[in-house]
Amino acid sequence: MSVVPPGGTPGPVLRVHDFLAESYANGPGKRAVIWMQGCPLACPRCWNPGLQDPGGGRAVGIESLVGRLLALPDIEGLTISGGEPTEQAAPLALLLETVRRQTDLSVLLFSGRTKARIKAMAGGSRLLAATDVLVDGPYD
Repeated sequence: MSVVPPGGTPGPVLRVHDFLAESYANGPGKRAVIWMQGCPLACPRCWNPGLQDPGGGRAVGIESLVGRLLALPDIEGLTISGGEPTEQAAPLALLLETVRRQTDLSVLLFSGRTKARIKAMAGGSRLLAATDVLVDGPYD
C-alpha cells in the first residue's frame, strides 16, 4: 500500500491503530509503541479485538512514523504490537530497518504467529532481522 502526499511521490504506508510516544508498560525502559491494525488469527482471548479489522485504523506513511520517532530523543526502544504486525511484514520491516539505521532504539515485536511461521512469510526474515526481541505465539 502507498499514498501520495501533497506534491510528493508515493511512499510505503502501514495500517496503524495507534501510536504512543511514551510507555513503561510495553517493554523495558521508556518506549514508543505502535499498534498495527488488522489480524486474521482470532485468538480465543484476544487482548485487542478492536484491532482485528484490516480496514480499521489509518494509513500512515513510514516516513511520517520515522519522523515521529526521531522527535522523541529520550526513548530507549520501540514496541510493535497489534492487531497482528506480521500481516504487514514487508512494510513493517522497512520501517524497522530505517529506524535501526537512524537510531539505537531496541525493537520489541509482539506476534500471534511463531518465529518459524513469520520467517516463512514474505518479508518475514527481514522483519525478524530488524527485531531485537520477539514475543511470539498465539494469545490464549
